[in-house]
Amino acid sequence: MRELRAVALSEDGGYLVLAETAGGPDPEKFRVPVDDRLRTVLRGGRRSEVRQESALTPREIQARLRAGETTAEVARVAGIPVERVERYEGPVLAERARVVQEARAALLPKDPGGAPGRPLGEVVDARLMAAQDDPGGAQWDAWRRVDGIWLVQLTSESRCARWTWDPVVRRVRPHDDAARALVAPEVAADPTAQPAPAPLPVQAG
Repeated sequence: MRELRAVALSEDGGYLVLAETAGGPDPEKFRVPVDDRLRTVLRGGRRSEVRQESALTPREIQARLRAGETTAEVARVAGIPVERVERYEGPVLAERARVVQEARAALLPKDPGGAPGRPLGEVVDARLMAAQDDPGGAQWDAWRRVDGIWLVQLTSESRCARWTWDPVVRRVRPHDDAARALVAPEVAADPTAQPAPAPLPVQAG
């Protein structure tokens, strides 16, 4: 590392002119912009007071949070403190909660019998209650994929299930087997069906 010395300040005060200490009578000169970081250092400020540059733009930070990454994960990629990432978290979490509400209110496809589809949330809550799995204790969340489709996830005491939610066409669909099982149409018993005949007794020969 070469050692430099301060030579002068530019006329407008915007740059600090530096020169090599061992540069002879005509040393090579350099200029450094006088910004807030340099002023902090010159005033004897601590290293922690110098603001770190983020490797991610605010838009990229929000996109990663929207996709489900934690603040710690985003901070590590961006190379900045978690506290700076948390500034962007509130609006994204509110958006994810709104998406959950929209997906739960979306109507499922009609069942094979032609009955109108019911809201996803209504069907799932009823199925959880039937399985003695408290819907009030279930956790819902949503993450946005790169194609703009959202993954909506339910996590309860007994299961984890995911649906896709397309906000453009307002369509919700099961994404995995657990989700399909929760919203599968219930097959009603046929009241006209005759019970199976009892097996004939086997007589000893």
